Amino acid sequence: MEFLRNNRTTEVPRLDSMKPLEKHYSVVLPTVSHSGFLYKTASAGKLLQDRRAREEFSRRWCVLGDGVLSYFENERAVTPNGEIRASEIVCLAVPPPDTHGFEHTFEVYTEGERLYLFGLESAEQAHEWVKCIAKAFVPPLAEDLLARDFERLGRLPYKAGLSLQRAQEGWFSLSGSELRAVFPEGPCEEPLQLRKLQELSIQGDSENQVLVLVERRRTLYIQGERRLDFMGWLGAIQKAAASMGDTLSEQQLGDSDIPVIVYRCVDYITQCGLTSEGIYRKCGQTSKTQRLLESLRQDARSVHLKE
Repeated sequence: MEFLRNNRTTEVPRLDSMKPLEKHYSVVLPTVSHSGFLYKTASAGKLLQDRRAREEFSRRWCVLGDGVLSYFENERAVTPNGEIRASEIVCLAVPPPDTHGFEHTFEVYTEGERLYLFGLESAEQAHEWVKCIAKAFVPPLAEDLLARDFERLGRLPYKAGLSLQRAQEGWFSLSGSELRAVFPEGPCEEPLQLRKLQELSIQGDSENQVLVLVERRRTLYIQGERRLDFMGWLGAIQKAAASMGDTLSEQQLGDSDIPVIVYRCVDYITQCGLTSEGIYRKCGQTSKTQRLLESLRQDARSVHLKE
């Protein structure tokens, strides 16, 4: 797929609310069956900012079959307490271990702007549930995304390349600092290395936000049609694009995998420091140095050094 070159004068594409998204994937999903006990909390209409204690989870017998995830009071119950249709799932997220009261949890986001949190003690069982739910709602078009583990998987409206007139719906998976995508007009694309982005920004108003991802030769616009799962993607992508630790290899990277922090410092010294006496032997103020270092660690691309 051909992508736009970075053009800062280009108007940010907006999602036309009067026209439906172009959905090219098949609505016929594979049949997946699975059952077992899960612990779940009450569904929420906003992101889970706080840790959910173990006492907030209820033990439920859950059955995945015929494109529906049903949860019952116990394994003998006939009538479910509730159900989630696979066709309504827009995102599946796997938080880090011990994020909540159970060692392993996963989140299910639906088109109705609801978030369901499930928990398990067993890593193997949690992985099996995530795999089965993913297979139940991801169409054959995007099945390549299931070949590896992910922190987040789902569908999002996007604009890219030469198709900026109307948003289409693509499938995305996030693993580490790598964002993979499947678009309707082609096979799985070369993954976006988020720590190598030239720009990561949010544009538009609160009702129509656009996440802009700019690489060296392509630009991708992700639309915020559904606010709940979009905010989850936004936070996850921003975190994945940031520095991962204290070593240079874990920082945001530029061309030739050279850390952005190195570019910033060398460029500044070249432009402003070569005429300063003692530039390489006089120490700066420790408190200012620490503040600058912390800013560079968080997001080196947004730091603009000045005298």
